[in-house]
Amino acid sequence: MAAKILLGLTTFTLHAVGAGGYLGVLLLMAIGCACVPIPSELVMLSSGSLAVEGKFNLWLAALVGTVGCLPAVARRG
Repeated sequence: MAAKILLGLTTFTLHAVGAGGYLGVLLLMAIGCACVPIPSELVMLSSGSLAVEGKFNLWLAALVGTVGCLPAVARRG
C-alpha cells in the first residue's frame, strides 16, 4: 500500500516539475512547506534529475526551491 502511494506521489511530482518547469518547483515547494503532503525531497530529486538531463540548471533549481520555502520559514520565525 505504501509503495503504491509513494509511486503515485513520485510520478505526480516528476510530471508536475517537468511540465511546470521552475514555476512548478516553486509552487510545489511552497505547497509542501505549507504542510500539504508533498515531500520537498521528491521535488528537489525531480529537479536534480532534470538538471542531469540538461533540462534544468542545477543552481537555479536549488535557488527556486529555496525561495519556494521562504514563506513557510518567515511564518515560523
